[in-house]
Amino acid sequence: MGATDPNYSNPPACWIRKPSSLYIVGVPTNGYAATSPTTQAAILGGSSSNTAIPGVQLSGDNNGFGLENVGFQYTARGIVLSEDSNGVYSSCNRAGSSSITIDNVAVNTLQVPGNGPALTVGGCTFWLTIKNSTFVGNDGVNTATNDDAAAILFVAGADGASSSANIENVHLVDGGIKYHAGTQGVNNLVASNIESEGQHGPALIWIADGSAPGQFNFSNLQVNDPIGTLCQGTVCSVENDETTISPEDLLVTNSSDANKGPMLLMGANTLQSGSPSTCTGTPYVNSQEGFVNGCIYANTDAARRLFGPTAVPVANSANTLPSSWVLPPGVTITTGIAAPDGTTGAGRTTYSGPGSSGPNFYGVVGGTNLTVSVGQWFIAGVWARLNSGTSWNGNSQGQISITGCSITFSGSNLLGGTPNDGSWAWTSTAIKVLTVSRNPCQVQFQGRNGGHNADQTDYYAPVFLNIAAGSMADAEVQMIYRNLESYPSNAPVGSISGLPGQEWAFPGTTAFLGLMTQSNTANRTYTFPDASGTVALTNLAQNWSATQTLDSPVLTDPTIDGQKLDAPPIASFSAFLPGALSTPYTASVFTPDYGIVVTRIEVTLKTPSQGCNSSAVVSVQQGSNGVDLPIPLGTSDSGPLSLQMEAGNPVEITLSTPAQGCSTPPQDANVVVHYRMQ
Repeated sequence: MGATDPNYSNPPACWIRKPSSLYIVGVPTNGYAATSPTTQAAILGGSSSNTAIPGVQLSGDNNGFGLENVGFQYTARGIVLSEDSNGVYSSCNRAGSSSITIDNVAVNTLQVPGNGPALTVGGCTFWLTIKNSTFVGNDGVNTATNDDAAAILFVAGADGASSSANIENVHLVDGGIKYHAGTQGVNNLVASNIESEGQHGPALIWIADGSAPGQFNFSNLQVNDPIGTLCQGTVCSVENDETTISPEDLLVTNSSDANKGPMLLMGANTLQSGSPSTCTGTPYVNSQEGFVNGCIYANTDAARRLFGPTAVPVANSANTLPSSWVLPPGVTITTGIAAPDGTTGAGRTTYSGPGSSGPNFYGVVGGTNLTVSVGQWFIAGVWARLNSGTSWNGNSQGQISITGCSITFSGSNLLGGTPNDGSWAWTSTAIKVLTVSRNPCQVQFQGRNGGHNADQTDYYAPVFLNIAAGSMADAEVQMIYRNLESYPSNAPVGSISGLPGQEWAFPGTTAFLGLMTQSNTANRTYTFPDASGTVALTNLAQNWSATQTLDSPVLTDPTIDGQKLDAPPIASFSAFLPGALSTPYTASVFTPDYGIVVTRIEVTLKTPSQGCNSSAVVSVQQGSNGVDLPIPLGTSDSGPLSLQMEAGNPVEITLSTPAQGCSTPPQDANVVVHYRMQ
């Protein structure tokens, strides 16, 4: 024990006060564990049944300790570091130890229930090197997930203190390395050239829990003849259950078997043994990145930054145009801002008060009511750029806000931050609903300005996807999320879409481009004909060889033999009524083949009437539809009319009322009816 152990003034039995530096080197005579790398000297210490009496125990020492060329045969626990003489993994200022080397050491745990681990590392252990050694755990007898089943166990201190170590060229039997990351300090574990034999699970290296930050680097891991089935169908090479550790903080290079949890994989396998080498979303489901099965799993803005046509797998619920964003109190917006694709479709938001309010890309202020289900996914992404202020450098530029209900979800509802160098950056997140106890929820996707007055953030082309539970596999959702590019909110699912403000430019046989644009007020469908050869777009002479259907032709100044056609065709029909107009009768009948519109009726008399009590009346009639025209003088004109007559029914010109009480009756009338085609 070192000077900080609580019993340093009065050491218990078997404990000694450690000199300032101590290095124990055995003279090798035999191997004392299965597959030992070389021979060791036997240390007959510790109990085979009492885990409180290990072979070697170190507490409260930071002055250097070494153990080399020694073996422990059939102990309950072989080596214990940073556990005080009271049997407690206490705080750093009591049991914590550092500057420790273990080289060519073998620990063979006696395989009875409750024994193990072979090597225990307590919290606040630093500068620990373990190399060229063998450790036999006890996961064939103990429950494989228990601490006493591990070959090497890292335990956090009573104050949550973490530990660090460098492990290389180590062979493990019947157990792996189990690491409790702790809640305080910084975790640091480097392991290379590690192999296990006959392990029951769950992983060769298992980061079981904890919430402290850390750096982990594992390479050349080999699981031989695994017996357990706890990690994706077999024993994992690495399992990381501390989800607060980002993939970039845990690097795994050249692992032989499946891996589970967030990590950065380089030349590793993430699928069950025997699965095909295909590029699926499985690594993304496990929050993994890197090179897996010959596939690259990483976030890159290379394709996004090209802003090419994008496939639309799910409808975008976010408002694309800045003028459509909903602004909470204190937020103003300037439109027409230069966007990263060269258009002016971005919006600049300014917040004039404290806090972090920003525009709502989806939902009203306070959220839009949605019924949320377990298994439902929400994906949000937007291009963002800091225009002024520095408070959000590296912090979230947006969030998915779900309030008014009780739910839990995986992932983070916060989008990533953007650099403070004036450049655009794509920021996004994806969350999956795990539990729901009350509905509906108020859901919104909103930007976040900085916490300083007049901070400004530019946004462009937001995307918000609502993917129904069970509509697609989690791996597929992750593939969409990781490769998501912006597309507009009115783009139909299954289409290939650009963004508003972009103009299509296509090459031809010359050095010039064809530019396509439109000014539609709604989505329009343009159907191209199934035609070969030259298809006219505008102002090209046509030699029509097929029937043309023109429901509503629009003709500009058509002419026939030089005569302009500027109205429907017009015509007239007439009738002559000889003699005195003293008896009613039908003078003429006309049956049109097409519908007509009577536009005027004119009557001329050879002998006008004189001294009549009542005038003669001429009628133009089709059934009950008609016009009566009195003739009080020598001529009579109806003036402009718009009287529609049907096709196929007779139109009659009649003397419907004769003149009466005349000194000179009207005689010899000529009637002309003017009409046009309907």
